[in-house]
Amino acid sequence: MSDEGDSDSLVQALRNAYARLVAGNASGQALRINSRIFVGVRGDDRCNLDLANLRRTIYEEIEPQHPASRLVQVVGDSGTAFDEAKIPFAQKALSRHLGGDLLIEYGFTCVEHDANWLVQDHISRRPEVAACTIANIVGQSLEALNSAKWTGSEHLRTFVVLYNENGTPTKFGEDCWVSDGILSGETGDKLLCFEGGLQAFHQCVNALLAGVEVLAMADLRPAKDAPRLSAAQLLLSIADLRDDSNPSGHLVNWLDVSLPGREEYSPGVRNDLTRLQEAGIGIAWLIKEM
Repeated sequence: MSDEGDSDSLVQALRNAYARLVAGNASGQALRINSRIFVGVRGDDRCNLDLANLRRTIYEEIEPQHPASRLVQVVGDSGTAFDEAKIPFAQKALSRHLGGDLLIEYGFTCVEHDANWLVQDHISRRPEVAACTIANIVGQSLEALNSAKWTGSEHLRTFVVLYNENGTPTKFGEDCWVSDGILSGETGDKLLCFEGGLQAFHQCVNALLAGVEVLAMADLRPAKDAPRLSAAQLLLSIADLRDDSNPSGHLVNWLDVSLPGREEYSPGVRNDLTRLQEAGIGIAWLIKEM
């Protein structure tokens, strides 16, 4: 589908695409508005959507411009800024792991100096990267774009849009089953985690269980935010439990991993730690420090 008559304004294109996807209920299909591509996913389609086929659809739309074979997903703190003095280290780490035959996937809207902003900053300095970047959109993204503190790159051309059939706006985080589900260890995909909280840790666990390498970077927050759970710090603490003399052995006492200043983990984190514990053999060797 296409409509060359629509305004090329990114915000207007996003609104048009979201409305059309809701009206047309075209889950798993691509909608074109001028030079932009919007791949729709219905929020309640989780049990029915073929995620491998969705990945192929995305690749078919992008490959004429960028024949990529691997995917790198970026997660982490969203809505809260990193320590300004530490941002250059995060920027350098991100740049080191992007490029080549990679497609980049991340959450579109962001607060300046958070994890998603790192991707948009990278695109602003290297606009050609936008051609191989997938931005995830939910209904709440459109609301956020009305706020001066939220930003989005006009260079982007490919979006995955999560919508509800009844038009109820989808919320931040509700798209994670899509972005996590298209990752695969078999294709050499990676996940980059910059700090992150409960949701990011859950996404990292999903990636690890899919055989995807997770690269983590901690110690980016200002002092006032340091006591909050850091998914990256917890992952790196788990990696420290590896027995390098027995690389195929099981990890022990994962639920006893403690971080400075942390109280007992929430049920969600404990459940994810248990999922990793049950996976056992070799899982922590997929965790690396950026």
